[in-house]
Formats: sequence, structure tokens, C-alpha cells
Amino acid sequence: MLEYMENISQSEAENIRKTIQDLFRQTCILQVKYDPATLIRRDNPRYETCVRHRAFIEQYLSVLGCELTHDPQEHIFRITGDGVLTERMTLLTTKLVILMKLIYRDKIMGEGLHATTTSLAEIRRYGKETNLITRRLTAQEWQGRH
Repeated sequence: MLEYMENISQSEAENIRKTIQDLFRQTCILQVKYDPATLIRRDNPRYETCVRHRAFIEQYLSVLGCELTHDPQEHIFRITGDGVLTERMTLLTTKLVILMKLIYRDKIMGEGLHATTTSLAEIRRYGKETNLITRRLTAQEWQGRH
């Protein structure tokens, strides 16, 4: 493995290193990313690194008890296996995170750094407008005990 890294350019070796770090940080690499501010779609250079150096990354991850899998239909590389620490979020938690990201984006784009804090009413409104949350949540759900 070391020989492989020595036979490529220093910048390409750095791209591989950063790609592997990203795989562990987010467990997957998508082919296309969207700029969070402008929502403009662009190719993900980390995905291209996975394509170019797939065999090496697979070997590297196998030493750590992980496996690199590729879903060509979804255009995604992901790591799986015993060496991957993943935190599972409930569907409701995932929806709330998405809503918070939408609110943050809208506030920063509209008001910049002068944006005010978010309230439950605003989260409910965004949930209803996006159909992510279509009913009133219970106190237990808000507290994460569901």
C-alpha cells in the first residue's frame, strides 16, 4: 500500500487521504453535491477520487475491518463493516435536522448574521410547509423519548 502512495503525486495522495477521512466522518460520498448557500449542483471531487483509486481505498479499509461499497444507481460510495462507528438517528430526528438546516439557510440568506433565533412555532411552520412534519408532535417526541 505504501508503494502505491509513493508512486502517485503528492496532491493526489492528499486527495486520497482526505477522501478516506471524509468516508469515516460521513460514512458515504455522493457523486453530486449541492452548495448549501446557492443550492447549485456540482460534481464531488471526493467521488472522483473514489473512482480513480477504488482498489487502493478498498485495500486500505479492509485492514481496518471495513468495506468500500459502491451503488452505481444511487451514485454513492459508502463504508460498511465492523470498523465503522455509526450513529443512527430516528426518522423524526432526521426530519428535524433537515428542517433546522432549511431554516438556517433561509435566515442566513435573508438576514445574514443578524438573523434571530428559531422558535418551535417556526420549526412547526417549516415542517408543515415542506410536509416533513404533518402532525403536531407530542411532548415526548420533542424530548426524544419516542
